[in-house]
Amino acid sequence: MRLGLRLGVALAAVALAAAGSGTARAGFSLTLDQPNGTTVLGSSSYQYEFTGTFTLDEGYSLAGFGLYNPYAGPKVGLIGTVASLPLNPTGGTYAGVLFSVTINPTTLAGLYDKNSSGTAAPTFQIMESNFTTGDSKVIYVNYSLLVSASGSGPGALDAVPEPSAWVSASMAVVAAAGLRGRRLLRN
Repeated sequence: MRLGLRLGVALAAVALAAAGSGTARAGFSLTLDQPNGTTVLGSSSYQYEFTGTFTLDEGYSLAGFGLYNPYAGPKVGLIGTVASLPLNPTGGTYAGVLFSVTINPTTLAGLYDKNSSGTAAPTFQIMESNFTTGDSKVIYVNYSLLVSASGSGPGALDAVPEPSAWVSASMAVVAAAGLRGRRLLRN
């Protein structure tokens, strides 16, 4: 009985707090649906798309954006392109493709998790401005992309074992047959 009364009081307090909070604002935010992407090399070039959502403060407009391309090591980078984002909304939310990265068949496999200086993660950033007050804010998210050389993906190549793997497997079969024949001769 006391537990039910306590639970009822707690729920009433939460309902009153929510009702008394007025209109809720989402605020300036930026998220990626999959910030740590994975893809497979293909036989032709394609765009790996990063999707996400950003919300602008009420009275603010999207003033700009920036994309720091991902690198796997010195001079081993990918080229990114920002999507056509709506520059004029005042407040509100946008959800969809934010930017893409070009994957060529000659791209080196590896984890692209550094910026061009190799000291930090690659980032995507947006800036919002209130042109009435002159106030502006920048927000960013880190991202990475793991590029694999085999598997399935857009135009992926079929995995073919290396010749050394064939040699090793053949030697194992011959050795097993030799042991089997040796056992038969002893009996």
